[in-house]
Amino acid sequence: MLLIVYFLATFVGVAAAGDPSARVKGDLVIGALFSVHKTPRGGQGALVCGEVRETYGIQRVETALITLDKINSNSSILPGVTLGLEARDSCWSAPVALQQSIELVRDAITPVLTQSQLSQNADTAHCLQAAPQQETPDGKAPLVGVVGPGSSSVTLQVQNLLQLFSIPQVGYSSTSRDLTDKSRYSTFLRVVPSDHYQAQLLVDLVRYFNWTYVSIVNTDENYGQSGIAAFRELAERSGVCVAREDAVLSTAEDAAFDRVLTNLNQDRAANVVVCFCEGMTMRGLLGASRRLNLTERFMFIGSDGWADRDDVVTGHEFEAWGSLSIRIHSPYVHEFDDHYFALKPYNNSRNPWFQEFWQHKFNCSLPGVTGNDEDVERTPTTTVFPVDKKICTGNEKLSEKYKQDPKMSFVMKSFWAMAHGLHNMLEEVCGKNFYGVCKAMRPFNGTLFKDHLMNVTFSFGGEDVEFDRRGDPPG
Repeated sequence: MLLIVYFLATFVGVAAAGDPSARVKGDLVIGALFSVHKTPRGGQGALVCGEVRETYGIQRVETALITLDKINSNSSILPGVTLGLEARDSCWSAPVALQQSIELVRDAITPVLTQSQLSQNADTAHCLQAAPQQETPDGKAPLVGVVGPGSSSVTLQVQNLLQLFSIPQVGYSSTSRDLTDKSRYSTFLRVVPSDHYQAQLLVDLVRYFNWTYVSIVNTDENYGQSGIAAFRELAERSGVCVAREDAVLSTAEDAAFDRVLTNLNQDRAANVVVCFCEGMTMRGLLGASRRLNLTERFMFIGSDGWADRDDVVTGHEFEAWGSLSIRIHSPYVHEFDDHYFALKPYNNSRNPWFQEFWQHKFNCSLPGVTGNDEDVERTPTTTVFPVDKKICTGNEKLSEKYKQDPKMSFVMKSFWAMAHGLHNMLEEVCGKNFYGVCKAMRPFNGTLFKDHLMNVTFSFGGEDVEFDRRGDPPG
């Protein structure tokens, strides 16, 4: 197993070595995966990501940075310890996220193999010693855990890698009920509720309005498959009948969405469509409604993948009129706005994607910034801008057309959960009065850290944060 993964680390890592990441030095490092760019076009194997994202991408990177600042300035937690960060771009894509995850863990692969472990298997020791290895000094800060990514289907793939190395993973947005199964996803925890509760709410909603004959659609990936399966089970128990059902990928062509609505339109008695869908799936269905002249034919009931996202309905407001969607409760983070609105393209060196985002948001070009030349080669997680755009002044206002990430507080909770888990672990391993990181913490014990994570209890924004035996927040 170790030999296979080490091969992946050295081979796949070459392709990702030039990709940017947001790095903050620390004694212990938390990895993070955010969808800074949209999903790659051109099929599941494509690795060239789409345009930069503000709400799900740039805002979440900034949220991670200011949350770590707050943790590191708090003398009551992790005294003498500085938490570091390595945030990478998942592009809402499993292939890209796996590539970036390998970059996160590759430094942790060989150091965790002690000399005694190597001596137990001479063949393993010989192969690892013969393979090209990175310089990994004894004092290198260990990767203790990973926050994210946002998509359930992508999270499943990342977890399959991380659990091989006992690296805990805390989800801020992945709601698939499959992730509750600790026999399959042993090091995953999350601060958002499982889709089981969403499915129950959707059933309660259609029952409340006496919509007992509905069609169902789902994104044809784990989030949608798992969620719609839960809805179907609960609906059957509640006397709600399913007329027609279909599934489609978020990245599908227009013809696929047209086919779905044509199918649903065959049953004229079913006007309500329950969609357990990611946002871009919902947008694709709205677009199909317009193309097929079915704008007033269906009422869509959407899951939290749609919620209140502007990028789902912009340009399709009429098609979405009268529909409903679910949003998981998350309090507004007022302190973030002050930080965010003060950022400028030349004073934000910690976020490597910020200048690219600035150019995209304001449709302008920053002089002297790499990426303005349209002849520059595109990489998996960067966007190139044409040279004929207007020049950015650098004083454009981020407050214009601003909408805060609705799951921002969940991102913050994830980092605070990591911090509290580490604090409790250090007290056990090093002693309650120890200042800093003791030698007994090396090599880092991910299994012990996960045990402490599972048992954290703290308050955030007036809400209690804790996990049940499955790593889920209490329902």
